Amino acid sequence: MMKVETLDINTDIQLLLKQFKLPDIHARYDEQIQFAIDNKLSYREFLYKILKVEEEGKTERLRLRNIKNARFNDLKTMDDFDFSYPDNINQGKVQDLATLSFMDKKENIVFVGPPGVGKSHLVQALGLKACEHGKTV
Repeated sequence: MMKVETLDINTDIQLLLKQFKLPDIHARYDEQIQFAIDNKLSYREFLYKILKVEEEGKTERLRLRNIKNARFNDLKTMDDFDFSYPDNINQGKVQDLATLSFMDKKENIVFVGPPGVGKSHLVQALGLKACEHGKTV
């Protein structure tokens, strides 16, 4: 029985990673192999590490796709909102909305007020936060 060359195995692994659509493991395979060797990872630790690499990549691509599909005018955040003006905005209520619990409960929210008080900013900030948590808007 002939020993299979490491180069052939690596080539086959790369092809399989493409076939199974694992782009993050594919892109970082050599780096992760070297890390495993340098840190003497067990097989289980190595498998866990490369699966986490793929999970993180998929999560990031989902986040970016959700933001792109939402077609926000601007990327507004809650941190950018000036709660000092207007002074009648209930900051506690807005912070509660920022937990996105209304989405889990499948509740709708409506912002009502005169022009220029930040309704669009808050709605876009909540939408962006939802996208960052894997939700579509």
